[in-house]
Amino acid sequence: MKMGIFWLCALILSFGGCHGRLTSSEKPSVRPTESDLIGIYRLDEKTLKMMRDEGGYTNILETKLVLRPDGTADITNMPDWWGRFGGSNKGYFSGPGKWKIDRDIGTGNWVIFLYMPNVYQALELIGRKSPYQIFTYVGDPDSGASMTFLKADDSLP
Repeated sequence: MKMGIFWLCALILSFGGCHGRLTSSEKPSVRPTESDLIGIYRLDEKTLKMMRDEGGYTNILETKLVLRPDGTADITNMPDWWGRFGGSNKGYFSGPGKWKIDRDIGTGNWVIFLYMPNVYQALELIGRKSPYQIFTYVGDPDSGASMTFLKADDSLP
């Protein structure tokens, strides 16, 4: 039943999400393998700067997104504006979840669907080959606010 809820939420995100801003040259044209995506991802410098300048975060903590081979995920110190449509209490959240790569049925693009308690997120992939970057909007996509994760050098084997 829990996985059924996961896919229902993924479907809703596909139709309701705005995943069309990246150009097709920035997105994978073929399905990335799970092994291409497994690893540890950290926020890029542009995202950290935006958190300080536009998000009002004064205490920037190291944020990690971990994607494991068994389909489990862990988030450490994710800025709370991520799952709040851009609103923030200048806080962070951490916790376990599950991930799966699939096509966004609204756009046909390959995305990572991330499911955590109280958070369902479709994350876009940037790049034509591994290592991919992971991208998501913060709040209204028209605002231009976004977060980009880069694969870390200390990624899982």
